[in-house]
Order: sequence, then structure tokens, then C-alpha cells
Amino acid sequence: ASFIVVDDVRGAAFDRVTAPAFSGDGRTVAYGARRAGRWYRVVGEHATAVVDEIVSVFLNHNGTKIGCVVQKGRDQVVVTDRRGPAFRWIGGPQFAPDDRVVYLAERAGTKLVVAGDREIALGDWIVWGPTLSADGRSVSLGARIGQELWHKVVRLPGE
Repeated sequence: ASFIVVDDVRGAAFDRVTAPAFSGDGRTVAYGARRAGRWYRVVGEHATAVVDEIVSVFLNHNGTKIGCVVQKGRDQVVVTDRRGPAFRWIGGPQFAPDDRVVYLAERAGTKLVVAGDREIALGDWIVWGPTLSADGRSVSLGARIGQELWHKVVRLPGE
């Protein structure tokens, strides 16, 4: 059995759980969980069934919005109140102050920064560790481009 423990309180038992995500204010915890072959998005003590396998979950600053990355066949998709486009890989999803979801993704070998409905192509890079600026206007990330390591700051387009 797998479970999440927060402040010495053990949560419900599942067959498998994802890494927990905490809201920016630290008051809300969320995670993905599987029991008897079915996946659930768990926020606090409330579990909601999800059709696809959950890869990871994320919350906004005050825990009022939740999103998850799900695996659908060979592709991954961000799911919030709607489903985003399919990518081969998705990393570092987070809510911007304007509620857009910002994350890294890969499609056909090209890495991208995705901000809401906009995509910024980065190229054939290896990318990691996206950090959204406090105002949500840019994202910084680590990148390996060829043999060089870079710290990049990418300006995000407005919606």
C-alpha cells in the first residue's frame, strides 16, 4: 500500500501514488493515486476519478486550482478545467498569476515553452527546471544546447 503523510496524518491507502504537490501557501496538498486499476486526482481528502494515468499534479498558489499531466498512450497532456494538446513529453507545469498553465514540452524532437494556448519553439535542446517569474511574464530554465550549458530566460507572450 502507498499513502501520503502530511503533518503526521496518514492519508488513504492506494496501490500507487505520485509525488505530492503543495500550493504556494503550503495549505493544500494534491497527488495522483491509483487503486484497483483506476486513477484519481486527490486534493486534501477529496478524490476525483480521472480516465488516464496521472504522471504528476500541480496547484496554484492558494490551492484553488489543480492541474495534472496524464499519459495517454505515447503522449502526455495537461488537464486542468480543460485538456491541452498532446506532446511526447511535458515537464514543470505551473499556474501563472493570470491562471494560464506554463510548462516545457516536446513535439517531434523540438522542445517548447507552452504558455496557455501559445507555444515557443526552443529547438533540439535538453531543458529542465522551469521557474516562472513572480509577474508571470517570463520563465527561466536550464538548457543544454550542444555541449554548452545555459540558463535561459524566455519572455512569455500575452494571452
